Amino acid sequence: MNKFLRLFSTVSLIVFFGIIGLLVHPFGMAMPSTIEKILMGTAILLFGVIAVFLWGEREQDERAIFHARLVDRIAFLVCAGGLLLVSAYDVFTYMYDTRLLLILAIAVLVKVVGHWHAKRHL
Repeated sequence: MNKFLRLFSTVSLIVFFGIIGLLVHPFGMAMPSTIEKILMGTAILLFGVIAVFLWGEREQDERAIFHARLVDRIAFLVCAGGLLLVSAYDVFTYMYDTRLLLILAIAVLVKVVGHWHAKRHL
């Protein structure tokens, strides 16, 4: 991955976590529902960007490694995407549960840290 794409994916992750942090309502601050919907739409867009970078990873020639990582990617994207869609639905129905966003943030963070650790130490 060239430096521009790495920088773009890093900035996308930082902005994604920032938006999730705002949607969790830190310090009890209340936001108007229009701003929440804009932030949720931005979070969905950034999740798509992150998903493209995860999907675009190239595999080695060994079939076993390819299938294991393919299953890992599909499972992560389906679960994290499902959490994001349920959170978006909650925003639009005014039945908002911040725990779903925290789970999503933890899932993305674990995936990024695991990916970083594997590239650095393996």
